[in-house]
Amino acid sequence: MWVCILTAACTPASPAFPMPTAVLPPPQVHISQAAAPLPMLTATPVPVPSPTGLPQTPAELARAMFGERLMVQVIIPVLDLVAPVVPVGWSPQGNDPVNPEVTWDSPEAQVGWMLNSALPGDAGGVTILYGHNNIQSSVFKRLYELRPGNEVKLVTGQRTWLYRVSETHLLPVKDSDPADYAGFLRTGRVPHLVLISCWPPEGNSHRVIVVAELAGR
Repeated sequence: MWVCILTAACTPASPAFPMPTAVLPPPQVHISQAAAPLPMLTATPVPVPSPTGLPQTPAELARAMFGERLMVQVIIPVLDLVAPVVPVGWSPQGNDPVNPEVTWDSPEAQVGWMLNSALPGDAGGVTILYGHNNIQSSVFKRLYELRPGNEVKLVTGQRTWLYRVSETHLLPVKDSDPADYAGFLRTGRVPHLVLISCWPPEGNSHRVIVVAELAGR
């Protein structure tokens, strides 16, 4: 199923990417019985130059702009989870060239960082990560188990940032109001992290939204 639901130096204050109108991607009805092992990362990914020498993909663009500030891993000790993080962009949908709907691209077997959300340490920013729960590696299959006080660590090329879970929510997908999600994704609060997936592990009737607050700098 498709998931959705989001440095030491803090410049720039927030990523310089346009903010599209967020549309939560529809779940994919497919259940993986065996989760593939997640690759371990030990260093910041090195961008592969395009033939023109300019960034061509969202991931290449993000790496060119933010370098060592980018996340490379998310670690959730209580879930025994260590997973790679990749910058992920969005794609327009529909036939309206003026106001197209937008859906987020799939992070495949990894955890996706919404590249128009904040990086760890950005003032007043929300960092949004999302991943599948029952296809690919099923990386966020157990996300719904997180409870207040559980630790989440984000590893960048510069340092590790510690967050503590403050809220875990299950919101229905069918006939849901986008406003139900908006408050979790809005900037302006103290820097925080939002993790998004689907639920239950063998289905996709709800979204899991986990909010975690920055525990230390």
